[in-house]
Amino acid sequence: MAIHTITIDDRTGGVLIPLGEVVRGIPWRQAGRIRLHDFRLHVGRPLGMAAAEFEALTRTPGGLVLDGESFGRLVSTDMQIIDGMIEFDLVVDGTAARLTVECIDATQWEISSDSIDVAAMADPK
Repeated sequence: MAIHTITIDDRTGGVLIPLGEVVRGIPWRQAGRIRLHDFRLHVGRPLGMAAAEFEALTRTPGGLVLDGESFGRLVSTDMQIIDGMIEFDLVVDGTAARLTVECIDATQWEISSDSIDVAAMADPK
């Protein structure tokens, strides 16, 4: 199965665009499960937690699992992500798809999916 990847390195004021802008086109509210892995933050209090506590939870086996409501609060948090990966298990038009959003060294976002249609939804352009 082919993996389709989109790379985003857009900046606002010299800073990589925030997670909320990256996931705007993704139907994450329909996700069966959202898992966060291996986050490293520069600043922020995601979900009201200290950055170190949040980072530790994303490094547990299986990552930090969120529902849509919690993920909605997360994307509205003022934070700067250095590294981290988010996995979405989606059903789009009756077809299951996996979508991965990864921040790499605060320089780019990589969005990958086993569905070209799902990957295209994530492209903010």
